[in-house]
Amino acid sequence: MPTFWRSLVQIANLIINGKASGTDLDEFATKQYHSRKLPFKKACMKVAFKLSRIVYNILVKNIQYDPHYEQTQQKMQKLLRRKARTGTLLQSAQVRALRKDIGRFFVNHHEHLNSKSRFLLTRGFTQMIDKVNKKDLNDKDTK
Repeated sequence: MPTFWRSLVQIANLIINGKASGTDLDEFATKQYHSRKLPFKKACMKVAFKLSRIVYNILVKNIQYDPHYEQTQQKMQKLLRRKARTGTLLQSAQVRALRKDIGRFFVNHHEHLNSKSRFLLTRGFTQMIDKVNKKDLNDKDTK
């Protein structure tokens, strides 16, 4: 195996073992190895191939590398779906205020909550936010 491929496989090893957390490559490696339950070597080769495509695009096509490109694309897709559903990219003021209050509640009362109570509260808060979103959509329809 040429030195270049050995280097890519060693880098893929490090990524799969969690040494490069917080990037798209880390998420890709986790998905290949843990979620899809591929054998370690096969997952390592898939990550190495992705690395080779990244290196090719940087060196040959002169494309700037963004380690969070896929995460950014997922956020944009989510915003576009929201725009298609509600007609705007922004959340309503009521939803933003409710999310802020919920976050403040969890921060102020974290010592009193166990995992089950946090789960139940989160589920209840999610239902409240859904009701506010539906109410906002109904209000826009009536206008």
